[in-house]
Amino acid sequence: MEELDDQSPETIEYKAITGTFGEVRYFLTTLDHSDAAENIRFAGELQGKWGFSERVQRKLDEKRAETELFAYLAKNGIKFFNSLVIVLLPNSDEQTEFWDFSHVMSKGKPLEKWVNLKLYKGVSRIVIDGQHRLLSLKKYWNVHIDKQSLSPQEILEGCTCEEPFDIPVVYLVFGNLGRVGYSEETVSIRDEAIKATRNIFTVINNTAKRIIAKLNFYWMIQNSLHSFLENF
Repeated sequence: MEELDDQSPETIEYKAITGTFGEVRYFLTTLDHSDAAENIRFAGELQGKWGFSERVQRKLDEKRAETELFAYLAKNGIKFFNSLVIVLLPNSDEQTEFWDFSHVMSKGKPLEKWVNLKLYKGVSRIVIDGQHRLLSLKKYWNVHIDKQSLSPQEILEGCTCEEPFDIPVVYLVFGNLGRVGYSEETVSIRDEAIKATRNIFTVINNTAKRIIAKLNFYWMIQNSLHSFLENF
C-alpha cells in the first residue's frame, strides 16, 4: 500500500467494521504488512510539525522491541499481536477533510457496521497504542525484504522472516472531525484532533495500564491463595 503523498492516488480504501464508543468512532480492519511497516508513523516523527506539548509518545524501548518482541515474531510457533491503535491526523492546519466512509451494500441494503473507509492525501496515521509491537513488525518487514539482516545470534536461535503478516488495526476518529463534508470554518480541525488524541493516549497508556496492573495483582493474590489452600 502506497503512502498518501503527492505520488499516490487521492484516496486509499479499506473494508472495515465500524462502531462508536462515546464520541469516538472506530474502524476495525487489517493492513498489509508492507503498509503497516512503511506508512504507520510514530508521534515522535512529527516533532517538526508538533510542539512538545502536542506530542503523544512515551519513550520507546527500542532494544526490547527489536530483540525480545522481534524474536517472538521470527521464531517458529503460534504467535499473535493484538490490534495497533491508530489515530488519523491532518498534516497541516489548512487540511480540514481527510477521511470518510460509506456503508457496504448487499442486495440494495446496507450491511450493518460493514463500511468502506476512505483515507485522503495528507493524512498521518499515528500509532498511540502498540508502539513496541510496531517497531518489531517494522524490523521483521525490513528483514523480509532484505533491507536488514539477521544477526548471527538470531540465525542461531532459528529466526526467519519468510512470511509477512496481516496486521490488525483500529483506526480512531473523533466525532466528524476531519470527515469529508462535515468541516466547520470556525473550528481548527488539527488542534481539536490533537487535543482529543492526547486525551485518548493518556487513558490508554496510563489509566488502562493502572487498571491492568491492579487486576494482575488481584490474580496473583488469588493464585497464591488457591495454591495455599491446595497444600493446606
